Amino acid sequence: MPDEEGRPTSRVRAAIGLVLAALLAVMVAVVSVNVLCRYCLRRPSAWAFEVAQTALVWLCFLGAALGVAEGDHFAVDFLTKKLSPRPARIVWGFVVAAVAVFAALMAIYGAMLLPTIYGQRMPATGLSRAWQYAAVPVSGALMLGFLAARLLRRRRGQARRQGE
Repeated sequence: MPDEEGRPTSRVRAAIGLVLAALLAVMVAVVSVNVLCRYCLRRPSAWAFEVAQTALVWLCFLGAALGVAEGDHFAVDFLTKKLSPRPARIVWGFVVAAVAVFAALMAIYGAMLLPTIYGQRMPATGLSRAWQYAAVPVSGALMLGFLAARLLRRRRGQARRQGE
């Protein structure tokens, strides 16, 4: 959902967009180098898969958080478009509550999982697997923050889309 420039959520969303673009560039570069190494030099890079995998995990979870911020998360809205405003608001409230519960579970249980994963190392890079798993609680926390901002804007009458 667009909001005014200069708001904290706008700046966070813009930063996430830049991080997503950088992660995609890293993935493309690493996979391309690995393809060249594997098929041209006949020496595949051992670290490339782990780097690309970690970038993909963060890309997916940060992208999901950005989707929540933009109001573009997966939804089947053919029914709500046919509802009058009051029932549509009620359905919207249930959807927001469900997303909030899911995001809270991601943040809480993802954070609880990190200490148990911390000691596990990726074989080629030696990095902790916690770098991959950290995307879950970070994404959950971002989703909760974005939902809270949307609810505040809605409460203030600043929501721009009908049904939000």
